[in-house]
Amino acid sequence: MNKYESTLAKARKLAAILDPKANASEGERRNAATMLDGLCAKHGINLATLLANADKQTRELECRAYSTLGDPEPLTAKADMDFAALALACLRKITNNADHDFELFERKIPYGKRGKAHKLILIRAEVTAVEFDDWRECFLHYSPILARAQRKAKAEIEQAAKMVREKKKVLAMVAKAVLNEYDIFADDTPVNAASLSPEDIAYWAAAAKGISGQGWQKKAGHLQSSHLHLE
Repeated sequence: MNKYESTLAKARKLAAILDPKANASEGERRNAATMLDGLCAKHGINLATLLANADKQTRELECRAYSTLGDPEPLTAKADMDFAALALACLRKITNNADHDFELFERKIPYGKRGKAHKLILIRAEVTAVEFDDWRECFLHYSPILARAQRKAKAEIEQAAKMVREKKKVLAMVAKAVLNEYDIFADDTPVNAASLSPEDIAYWAAAAKGISGQGWQKKAGHLQSSHLHLE
């Protein structure tokens, strides 16, 4: 501890005596106030800033998804860094300091057998009790919003992946449909080698035309094989 930090520590101890919750006599309070005024004047310490930061200490916040009711959602095997980014943004917002120092670390939460563990990211930062309450409240407000946005995005990604798989299947079936529609077979091709019914041909042709997701399943249901035009 350097000289300045030592002076701050003394000033904070004196300020603690002035706290209404402190069990100090009137005489002790007067003496503490006099000493504190002299210490602040001598070393250029701002009393208001000192009192505001009297209880500043390192505190930590769990970076995880929460429900709108403030209940933590289940952890996963992989830590979600998006919630760490959110927690850091909230910290910098409530302290109004874009360069606020912090420490990021990971904690493993064991579950089940065979050494399995969930991973939880935490952020440590030096803040006052009031700042920590604001920090946590800010994070609890935005965490459910981020969680909902993630779920929606994941659902859309899964749907897109499903469409890609479906597209590959459709294109393969359309190739067979072309063979059947134009009877592109050798004379000695077995009857059932690559045959499709007229309904199958109509279905996959409609799918190919509407693969972008514009209700091609419904189109296929109404399309008759007599209306099929693949060229």
